Amino acid sequence: MAELTDWLNRTVFCYAEAIFPNARLEIVSFEGTNLSGARLYAVDFTGVRLNHITLTGACYDNKTTWPEGFDPISAGANTCR
Repeated sequence: MAELTDWLNRTVFCYAEAIFPNARLEIVSFEGTNLSGARLYAVDFTGVRLNHITLTGACYDNKTTWPEGFDPISAGANTCR
């Protein structure tokens, strides 16, 4: 897990249409990441740094959790249909 976290923290991402089923991402920073068009199903973002994240056109389900005070709609995401 530490190796994945280190790699994620060093990598610049553009997740156009990425799918994250049942992902647990504790202690990961997605600051400045572009997740436009991503499909976020049951993703646990609790404790994840999401400053300046782009979620334009992304969707999430009701099992996806967000850090306290984070508003995914303001970041451009909507619930999946």
